[in-house]
Amino acid sequence: MTISFTCPHCGNLCAFADRHAGRRARCTKCQGRFIIPDRDGGQAEKVREANAETPMAGFYHAVFVDTWPLFVRPDNVVSLVFLAAVVCFRFFLGHLNYTVVLPGFALNVPTDWIVQIVCWGCLFWFYMALVETTATGRNELPDIDIGQGLEFIWTVIKSVYLFFVAAVLAEIPFLILVEVLRGCFGWALGVWSHMLVLAGLFVFPMTLLMICCADEMWMVFRPDYIVVPICRALRPYFVVAALAGAAGLIQAAARQYGQLVDAHAVSTAVFLALNLVAVAAGILAMRAIGLFLRHHSAYFGWV
Repeated sequence: MTISFTCPHCGNLCAFADRHAGRRARCTKCQGRFIIPDRDGGQAEKVREANAETPMAGFYHAVFVDTWPLFVRPDNVVSLVFLAAVVCFRFFLGHLNYTVVLPGFALNVPTDWIVQIVCWGCLFWFYMALVETTATGRNELPDIDIGQGLEFIWTVIKSVYLFFVAAVLAEIPFLILVEVLRGCFGWALGVWSHMLVLAGLFVFPMTLLMICCADEMWMVFRPDYIVVPICRALRPYFVVAALAGAAGLIQAAARQYGQLVDAHAVSTAVFLALNLVAVAAGILAMRAIGLFLRHHSAYFGWV
């Protein structure tokens, strides 16, 4: 289906496929930005234009206060149940591997890999959708519209790929720097090599933000688009990076059922709860990434 509506800036007739509903777009006539409505003939919402000097106030309140009601609002129940189901599915089935014995040979079915890819793909899709939803000004969890059949498979693979690309693009400059300093200058970096790798993780939220929200994928290769917002809003971005790092650490500490050999039921429940906490921390971190763009769009050259 096609969603047709008038540009809220100039009145030009615009049309987009319904799968783009809720996303930011630009009018082809006046280049004004708006949020695509969710129905044909709906009212497009103007996107706040970047002010060259002043960011939007209230970033910390939006991150640490306005986020928690999302976990108790009735209209977010479907999204939260979806996330809980994904976590439980990966927790209990992510280690299973089946072998089908046929006449003459045994067929190994990598169920564990399939479950892991599908579950992480669903989580990464949700995280990236949350970044985009928050950046466009909506204080809600994204609707679960991940597709069916081949569309679902493509969405899962694409989400894993894009999340991986964001991490690689954040790390590559620092890994190159480490190799240059070692190979060309013969410097024994020691602990500094680990610090440079951590610097790549520090940049990761910004690369993920650009992949989720930038008009074109190539923009992520513009160093100024990444460095300038970080430098001009260093303290808020440090909070964003800290939340993303904390979510990653919690997820790394959350063991899965297959790792709990002869574990007591209490231990199983504790680690299952820790996996759910890791997703909640991920929601907080991804929302902080989107809020960083919403509140500090004045510093983004591509907004």
